[in-house]
Amino acid sequence: MGKVYRTLFHEVPEQERRSISYMMPELLEPLLPKPKGALQAGLLWTGGLSDYQVVLMDINLPGMSGIECAARLKSLEPAMQIVMVTVYEDNDQIFKALRAGATGYLLKQTPPDELLNAIQEVHRGGSPMTGSIARKIVQSFHQTGGLNRPPGNLSPRDRRF
Repeated sequence: MGKVYRTLFHEVPEQERRSISYMMPELLEPLLPKPKGALQAGLLWTGGLSDYQVVLMDINLPGMSGIECAARLKSLEPAMQIVMVTVYEDNDQIFKALRAGATGYLLKQTPPDELLNAIQEVHRGGSPMTGSIARKIVQSFHQTGGLNRPPGNLSPRDRRF
């Protein structure tokens, strides 16, 4: 048997959780979903967080945004991989989630087999993203000048080089 990925599906629809678990039960060990809001409340109690290697979660969570939740999770468990699974496609939400510590960003319309691939990809060191989301990130570099623009924290002397 290969590597088993301990994954928390937080606010991911039941159908997707079941489909992924059914497709590759020997590869994926989905832990029981927590009641709504339990992950956010559980941030105060860190006892079980290290059980998870991957968290798939939405941005729109009850009580606390998924972005804030991701930032808190990463501060408690830096090795935890967080993949946002959401309907939000606007640049503001995408970049806030990534800055908060999300490793990947998928849209909710992502089929279950692609969600499973995303879990495997994140364990291989990748950052799974829906194609249209990856395009938005690339376009943001084009709009801001990307790598050709000197960072704002360089001194005038450093910028000459």
